[in-house]
Formats: sequence, C-alpha cells, structure tokens
Amino acid sequence: MTVYLSSPDIAVPADRDVPSQASGPAADPAIGYAEALHHIEGVPLPDAAGNSCAGIPAFQGSVAELTAGLLAGAAAGHPAPAYLCWAHETSAPHPATLPAMQMAQALRLKAGLPFGVGQQGSLATVSAAELLVAFLGAEGKRYALLVAADCVKPPFGRRFHRAYPKGDAAACWVLSAEPPGDYRWAGTRYALCRPLAQPPFKWERWHFETAERQVTEAALRLAAGLRDGDVRRSWLVAQQVSAAFLQEIRNTVRQDGRIRLFERAAWSQANLLCADPLVSLRGLEESGELKRGDRVCLLFAGLDYGAAAIDLQYLKESGW
Repeated sequence: MTVYLSSPDIAVPADRDVPSQASGPAADPAIGYAEALHHIEGVPLPDAAGNSCAGIPAFQGSVAELTAGLLAGAAAGHPAPAYLCWAHETSAPHPATLPAMQMAQALRLKAGLPFGVGQQGSLATVSAAELLVAFLGAEGKRYALLVAADCVKPPFGRRFHRAYPKGDAAACWVLSAEPPGDYRWAGTRYALCRPLAQPPFKWERWHFETAERQVTEAALRLAAGLRDGDVRRSWLVAQQVSAAFLQEIRNTVRQDGRIRLFERAAWSQANLLCADPLVSLRGLEESGELKRGDRVCLLFAGLDYGAAAIDLQYLKESGW
C-alpha cells in the first residue's frame, strides 16, 4: 500500500525570552512525573540556573488548546480522519486530561480514534507515523492526522549540559491512503542506543558526552543509508541536537556529493524536540530547492534513545 503525506503546518511562537521565574510550585521529582506536570500545566520554564533562555520559543497554555487551530487548518478540505495521534517528548499531562482526546473534541471528531505516543524522546514522531501508516493499511481507512507537539515542563528544564536549549513547537501531517500528496512514504529506519545506567537528570558531564557520541554514531549510520538505491538526489534534514552533533553530520555530508544537508535559519540553535525535523522540512520546502523525485530523510535523534529516520520521496513539481 502507498501512503501519501501532506506538508506539515507549523506553529512556533515568535522569538521571546522565557520568563525567568515560573509561576506555580517548583517541580519535585519525588511527586511523580504526571502529577508534577499536572500542577504546572502550561507554564514555560527557565533553565536549571534560573536564567531565561533568550530566543527560544515557548508556549503558554495547554498543548491541546494551542494545537486546535493548527489541526483545524490541516484537516480542512479532507474527510474526517480515522485516527488522530499526538506524538510528544516532554509534554505529558495528568492521565485524566489526555491532549489527544481534547484535540479530537476541538475538531468534533466523533468517529475517529485519538491516542498518544510518548516515552521515546523525539523518536515518538517516527513511531507515531509508522503506527498510522500500519493502521491505514490494515483497516482500509483513508485519512489519519499526526500532530507532533512539545511544551517543556518539569521535571525537565530547557538547558541540558552543552546540548541546544529545548524550545516549544508543533507540526501536523495529514496521512492519506490515496493521492494526491506532497510526499510518498518510503519507510522508517532505526539506530537505537544502549541506555546509560544513570537516568538523564543524574548525568554528569561525561555521561552527557558519552550519550552525545552514541547518538551521533547512530545518526551517521542512518545517514549512510541515503547512498543506497537509484535516487537522483537526497536531502538530509537532521534534528538540532547540539553543535557537536551537527558538525559531525556536516562532515559526513561533505564527503558525499549525492547527499545535501538542509539546516533551517530560524531557531538554528534550538532543539524543537518532536517537531524539530518537521519545522526544518517546512524551511526546505520554502527554499525552493526541493525538486520532484528528491528523496528526503527526516533524522530524529534523542540523547537517551538514539536516532530514527522517516524516508520520503517528494512528489511536487517544485518547491513552495
């Protein structure tokens, strides 16, 4: 079965400083992940030292409310989707208030199935897309809606060692079992990392450097796969993990004339988590350099999970 994807709609707040003091109670890891988030829903945070993160986009309000307009725009002109999936990394609400259900209510989807995919870092977007493609093929449905949205909340901070600061963003894809579409689905690939003994919130510098090296090696293995097959030209759109991570990607791409790396100009030193490669993909579309038949590899990466890729083939005649 062939699955087609529409280009993502993007919702990213304008550049502004994150408030240096968060309202509400401080995050207490002992409270429990979901309960702590429930108490401080929608409050953007400073970094661990209490400093504001200048130029990093930050949402205020619930993820469901912020994505309602985005989803309505993406669903316009299409029949009601059979599935609505929310992929997320750091934004996890109280179990009693599931954002996927709130999003479905905002769209007035009565027959569709809303659900969420998380606890996989930024790789949740890849898993969510893979699930939706499988559901469309197995059950003969026509449309599915995928929203990748993150809003940094406790117990997470925006800064983590020397990685790029984490920013808030949302992106949406329409998956269709029939043409037309902007892309043809070409599959997913994974290169997972062995987890470190210490959880991330206990990492020291050497833990971070080990994880950074592991995820970089995993990403490079996936990038090497772009050389396979008879493809006229390949684009690599990589997650903005850290300066060292991206430098290794650049070095590899320079050695292969068939692969081109696209780096977005907006929020170039911010990691937009689950939506990050999708935000960059919109930039590639708007650049006009993406041509019909090009292969596109969206490379998602997380320090404590590894890397995963969504492979696509561009179907339009020229860029937007």
